[in-house]
Amino acid sequence: LDRDGVVIKEKHFISNQKDVELETGIRDLFEILNKIGIPIIIITNQSGIARGLFTWDDYLKVTEKMLSLIDKGNSLIAIYSNGLTPTELPNTWRKPNPEMLNNASHTLNIDLSRSVLIGDRLTDLIAGHKAGIPYLIHTKTGHGEVERIKVKDFIRTQLKNDIIKPILIDKIDKLILKKIQSFFLN
Repeated sequence: LDRDGVVIKEKHFISNQKDVELETGIRDLFEILNKIGIPIIIITNQSGIARGLFTWDDYLKVTEKMLSLIDKGNSLIAIYSNGLTPTELPNTWRKPNPEMLNNASHTLNIDLSRSVLIGDRLTDLIAGHKAGIPYLIHTKTGHGEVERIKVKDFIRTQLKNDIIKPILIDKIDKLILKKIQSFFLN
């Protein structure tokens, strides 16, 4: 899962824990994945750190607040983040590079071919595609509505003959929760 715009509401370089709000449907998603034993990993770019807009300590406080709002006993097993800007060199941990996903796969023994990625930005989907994740879900929450045209173009031009199954949603709702549950139970 991406963090800002998927797990928590997008607040444009959020740095204050008081501003943390969970995104619509995220508690239900965590509950379903926990029930069926699916590990959850959050993968997030945090360029505000390199831009000097907030510190790693601010990031940790926001993360702690997010975790306190998510029901205890969930199956969140890791959070991967980086403080790099979009202009950093290729092959860094910054999405759209798949390095955070690949590291999670290797370190936590996650089968990416049996994984789902939910993001609100094209860079999330590109990282998932490069990592071989078959279910890419783009949500209109966060930056999703603004990026939807770019996402559709990416699907049309880059995924037309691919086994990747992109899904476009407005938000996490009961229908997508059923699809995700079905994917993991089949």
